[in-house]
Amino acid sequence: MPVPQHPAARAMNVDDVVAEKIAAARARAEAAKRRRAAFTAARQRGLAARHAQKLARLAETESPTSTIARRHGHTGPTVCQDCGTTEGLHFGSWADPSTGESGDFLQCCACGIRAGDPAYVHANCAPTNVPKEIN
Repeated sequence: MPVPQHPAARAMNVDDVVAEKIAAARARAEAAKRRRAAFTAARQRGLAARHAQKLARLAETESPTSTIARRHGHTGPTVCQDCGTTEGLHFGSWADPSTGESGDFLQCCACGIRAGDPAYVHANCAPTNVPKEIN
């Protein structure tokens, strides 16, 4: 009994069959590449949106410096009273051994004003942390 063959198989030689399989594999690879590119583009849009949401959420909350200051018992304002930001604040402590007094403060790196001080206290002060220009 003869082995059944595909009708088109009689007319094709081995080189044509191999070329057809290679073309099919290339088509599958191109389709997979397009799917990955579409997925990557969607992922990047999602990452950008999540990053923007995260930045907005962080802007609404206290800065890490403010959180550290709260953990150390700082109870004053955690926003610079002059420029109104929380981003450039750093936490500091002071002590006077002669009187035994000590405390902590948040100071704005941008303008040098302490976060707990009203702006009028420093009306005639020059900023202590002026950014240096890069030449």
